[in-house]
Parts: sequence; C-alpha cells; structure tokens
Amino acid sequence: MSFTYNKKDACCRWCNRTENPHPDYNETIPTKIFISTKKREIELCLYCYEEEVKFSKRNTTNFNDVLDQRYEILNSIQLQRS
Repeated sequence: MSFTYNKKDACCRWCNRTENPHPDYNETIPTKIFISTKKREIELCLYCYEEEVKFSKRNTTNFNDVLDQRYEILNSIQLQRS
C-alpha cells in the first residue's frame, strides 16, 4: 500500500487534516485516494485508513462498502448543518 507524501493539497476526507500531526514531521499528511464500491474517489490519511481497515475486519464488511457508508453519513451530517 503506497501513500503519497508532500502532496500540496492533501486533505483527509474523514478527519479533514492537512498537516502531519507527528511532531517530528513538518509536511502535509500522507494520503491515498481509494475508489469505493460506488466508484467514489475518497482521499484518506494513513490513520483513517488504518481505522477503517480495523472496522471492516471486526465487522466482516468489505472495506469499499464501508467507505460508501461513511461517505453518505458524513454528507448527511453536513447537509443537516447547512
């Protein structure tokens, strides 16, 4: 699994981080774009990716399906705030 480092516009879709939270690194957060089951391009940071993988394994759910579920939940929350 290869993540992109020092991407100027890196932003995790889940946590909205843009900067690496590790105190020893002064760079953008490492991210990777994943394609969900519904063909959505979802950019996740390394931490959020690892959390989603753990969740998928615990619940025996397909990782790409989990991405779609989370995406739809986040969109619902954002719409309610508007």
